[in-house]
Amino acid sequence: MNGVRKRLSDMSFRMINVFKDPKPLKFYKGTVVKLENDSSYQRVFDKNKYTEFAGVIIDIRPQELAMLYDSDMSDIQGYSKLYTYQDLNFELKDRISIADLVYFEIFSIDSSIGYFTLVLKEFIWTG
Repeated sequence: MNGVRKRLSDMSFRMINVFKDPKPLKFYKGTVVKLENDSSYQRVFDKNKYTEFAGVIIDIRPQELAMLYDSDMSDIQGYSKLYTYQDLNFELKDRISIADLVYFEIFSIDSSIGYFTLVLKEFIWTG
């Protein structure tokens, strides 16, 4: 169990360093458009249209979970959690970024406890 504590301590140290120089997160709201060629609908995003907001993302990657060999968490697939008080009309599939370096898609939303908890899945945004 001592190894688990050390690893979690190291992760929390990195998270505290992020708070020392916080940068706003970016929220990208998707727009649903009807495709002309097949009459289906698609959600489109514009990287130049976003709203900056404050929040905390806690990110535990699969590699870190694998190192916690006695934690029984190694099968989790690298989702992140975002905590924020800002109500930006979040919807599933909308996007969040950290300084245009890491992009996430909203996987689930919970606002039952007075603030928003969003489960995010990292992806590569091309185009």
